[in-house]
Amino acid sequence: MRDAEGGWCATVAGPLDVGARVTLVFPDSGSPAVTRAFRVTRRRPEPCPSEFPQLSLEGVPAYDVVADGPAAGGMRSVALLVAGSAPWRRDPDGAARADLDGDGRSEEARVCAADEGEHFTLWTIDPGGAARLRWHGYYDWGVIVDQTCRAGEAGR
Repeated sequence: MRDAEGGWCATVAGPLDVGARVTLVFPDSGSPAVTRAFRVTRRRPEPCPSEFPQLSLEGVPAYDVVADGPAAGGMRSVALLVAGSAPWRRDPDGAARADLDGDGRSEEARVCAADEGEHFTLWTIDPGGAARLRWHGYYDWGVIVDQTCRAGEAGR
């Protein structure tokens, strides 16, 4: 998430090394970019700042990350951080996809609104086209949002 000073803070369950290359993925098809390359600059001694408590992120390590190159405009304030630098693309259907584990099957990043925030999910697209949920994260905005999540996208 973008912090008050215009920098970025990431909360990640697994450890990241200072200097590690990471990718911010903007799954929303309305975003001007699908990804942006970043690198980890330090592990934070405190959680990422947010206007509303992120209960799902309590106790999870937080890191400062900076963009490689000049800052781009139009980036959302919350995105999905993926370790590594696998190439992402935005397919004609608007989906953000990459083969993250090199198995020949694409992973698809999605974001949708439900409850009081946004649900970020990562899916593997099986050979027959079926999507299998691999990961779910939630960012709480602290306000009731207009629901855009379809069945299964809100981690339920």
